[in-house]
Amino acid sequence: MVNRAAEYWPYGLIGVAIIAAILTIALYAEGVVESFLLWFLVIVADFGSLYAFMRHAFATDDVARSIGWPTGSPFQFEVALHNLAAGLRGALLVGAR
Repeated sequence: MVNRAAEYWPYGLIGVAIIAAILTIALYAEGVVESFLLWFLVIVADFGSLYAFMRHAFATDDVARSIGWPTGSPFQFEVALHNLAAGLRGALLVGAR
């Protein structure tokens, strides 16, 4: 059996560099961190929730099969509405800021 753990050390170095950069920014530039976290929230949480809403509301059978639910489940519409509410809440909070 071949030990392939040695092939992954560059990923560890990259991870350490990213963490060091984030900590350096957090310690010395508060506005940069706040801006980064705000846009990260918008891109990941808001757009992700709106995308999930569209998938659960308009591509119901494909999504149901991909997650192991029976097709035509009314719970899927509930999940779609929850995702819509989360996406709109995030967009409104960023706009109100």
